[in-house]
Amino acid sequence: EVHTALMTAALKLGGEEGVHDFEGHEGSHHAAAHGKDVGVVTCVLGQMLYRIKFYGFAAHAGTFPMQLRHDAFYAASMANCYIHEEINKLMEAENVPELVYTTGEVVIHPCVTTVIPDFFDFSIDVRHENPEILNKVREILFSLEKREWNGCKCEVVLGWNRDTVYWDKTLVGYVR
Repeated sequence: EVHTALMTAALKLGGEEGVHDFEGHEGSHHAAAHGKDVGVVTCVLGQMLYRIKFYGFAAHAGTFPMQLRHDAFYAASMANCYIHEEINKLMEAENVPELVYTTGEVVIHPCVTTVIPDFFDFSIDVRHENPEILNKVREILFSLEKREWNGCKCEVVLGWNRDTVYWDKTLVGYVR
C-alpha cells in the first residue's frame, strides 16, 4: 500500500523517475499511534545539539570526604534530571508533545573507579518544528550556567543548530 501511494504520487509528477523523491521512514510508530497506516513527513525538524560540561576536581575516592567533593559526574546527573523536569514542564505548558530531546553521548575524566571525576560532558539533541519552542529549551539549557551543581561549574556549548526544512507542499499533497 505504501509503495502504491508513492508510485501514484511519483507518476503524477511526471514518471517513475520521480520515485527517488520519496522514501519510507522509521517513524511509522507515530502514524500507528494516531490510528493511521501511513504518515506523511512534511519537514525535517529544527534541531539543536548542545554539549553540557561540568568542571569539578579530582581526588582519591577512598580518602576524600563526601561533603568536600566536587564530583562532576554527580553534578551532571543532577543537571540532567533538572533538564528533563524543566523541558517536560515546558511541553505541558506549551502543549507541545511532539517536542523531542535526547541526552546522549558522554565523556568523563578520569574514567577510573578510584578517582572522583573532575570533568563530565554530555550531549543533548533537541528537535521541534517551531523555533520559538527551541528557543525556550535553549533558555532552560543556558540557565544551567547560572547555578552551582555540587560545587561544579557548568558550561553550555552549542554544537550546531539547524532550522526546520519543509518539503515541497505539492509533493506532500500527492502522498496525502
